[in-house]
Amino acid sequence: MKAARLHQFGQPPSIDEVPIPEIGEEDVLVRVKAAGLNGGDPHFIKQDIRLRPDARDATPMRALPITMGHAAAGVIAKVGSQVRGVKDGDRVRMDGSIKCGKCHYCRTDQELLCEGLGIMGFVHLPLTEEGRDLAERYREGCFAEYVKVPGANVHRLPDEIPFDQASQLGLLAVGYRATKKARVRPGETVIVNAASGGAGVCAILSARLFGAARVIAVARDEGRLRRVKELIDPKAIEAVTTGDDIQARVLELTGGKGADVLIDYVPRGVESAVQCIYSLRNGGRAVLVGGCTEELKVGYRFLMMKEIELTASKGYASYEIPELMNLITRGKLDISRLVTHRFPLGEINHALEVLERRMGDPIWVVLEP
Repeated sequence: MKAARLHQFGQPPSIDEVPIPEIGEEDVLVRVKAAGLNGGDPHFIKQDIRLRPDARDATPMRALPITMGHAAAGVIAKVGSQVRGVKDGDRVRMDGSIKCGKCHYCRTDQELLCEGLGIMGFVHLPLTEEGRDLAERYREGCFAEYVKVPGANVHRLPDEIPFDQASQLGLLAVGYRATKKARVRPGETVIVNAASGGAGVCAILSARLFGAARVIAVARDEGRLRRVKELIDPKAIEAVTTGDDIQARVLELTGGKGADVLIDYVPRGVESAVQCIYSLRNGGRAVLVGGCTEELKVGYRFLMMKEIELTASKGYASYEIPELMNLITRGKLDISRLVTHRFPLGEINHALEVLERRMGDPIWVVLEP
């Protein structure tokens, strides 16, 4: 089969011929129909996945070469003998996060903090020996014609959801989970920082789903913000560029009170996040989910006196994918216009360039092997 393989950090991946994976009794083999790119993929290629600005190697990187990609949808081609609930020919969406299922976090509804967490085709995080073994078993990603996945990591895909949209449900789920953590309530005003990208748009949709009356979308490019407004709801979204005085604009838009919630997706340039936090009203809630590695400097007394809740969110729980599928099929959530760019597997490097350089205002970028 063909697969997009990274052989050296800092160099573009190549399309290689590799064997179709052999599956075990607890695995499924998926014929990939669509694989979603996200902002982490270019950073992985550059070996730039850090937890702190001064700790470049804080996040362990995979040994190379490796097939990239950790989000896909397709058709089951083969099922292991111990797998239940799916069969050959089923349409499925796969999850690339490998969890041990046995640690304290997995057993207390905190699977995203799993001590054995590994991500297929991406970084290597396991803290336990068992987790390392599991992560290595499923190290190869989904930017390929076929991918091996644990049977527990696939969800049956309703016919109403196309493969290209399904491949990016993980990106949608990240925003959905962050919105849950923010406890967005009907009638509230929500700031979404870094709102014009694929992840930020998901946060806007999720905030609206939970009943936000107004979303203040913050981003660098005014033209892209206009497009996001048209894509979702021009009447419910106010656009603020990072070149503005963000705090002054938010106070102006909220009658001097400030916003109720911030969902911050900023990947770099932490100053806009700081301004957005200072734009919250008394008792405001802020959720950090953008992966920015810069130091966040916010006044201690400001947080205390205004009782600002500051938390963070990463990824999504496996049960949130069926929740989103149900919302989509019931017509409560419309993602039909979010896939803006589709590329064959052989054009992965052009797809990565489009994503990173924001060529043609991409929202969701998808490979179709």
